[in-house]
Amino acid sequence: MDKAMYRKQMLERMQENYKRADGAFKRIYDHLQNTEVWKHAQMIGMTMAKEPEIPTRFLLEMAWLQNKQVCIPRCNATERSMVFYQIERSSMLELSCYGLLEPNIKCPVVSPDQIDLMIVPGVVFNRQGHRIGFGGGYYDRYLSFYPNKKVALVLSEQLCEDFVAEKHDIAVQMMITETAVIEVETRTNR
Repeated sequence: MDKAMYRKQMLERMQENYKRADGAFKRIYDHLQNTEVWKHAQMIGMTMAKEPEIPTRFLLEMAWLQNKQVCIPRCNATERSMVFYQIERSSMLELSCYGLLEPNIKCPVVSPDQIDLMIVPGVVFNRQGHRIGFGGGYYDRYLSFYPNKKVALVLSEQLCEDFVAEKHDIAVQMMITETAVIEVETRTNR
């Protein structure tokens, strides 16, 4: 099966189960904030997720309550790239052409090396930390020069051993599910 088919099937499954997953989301958030990487991170990068992804608005609020800084990407469709901007309040976000909440361009730019922890979105993950994203390649391109910790929030149903990573795929170093924190061996994290 190719990546597009894995993505399609998993998105359908995630959409079917989204309304019943509140308890699982809470357990994932609890696991995340108990990790050393979260505790030590000062600047956290994340996308403002939309259904059926694991919601990140709660993480944004949780980070601010813990005096952490947060940066959110703004996508450039022409260059198929993204730049992270620091936001200090939700009013600094605006709806993009993709239907995502993105920072307005007046926010301060954050360079990759300033981000201590990147919450990496995805649709399907294998146990080696590789992911199938939403198909634009934005995160794979950004992660190719991002130097710090990469973590994914994953419902157990999103784990799949069948797909094979491609050469350009960048693995996360940790996956946090509703039942476990999965550390991925660094040798697989190109």
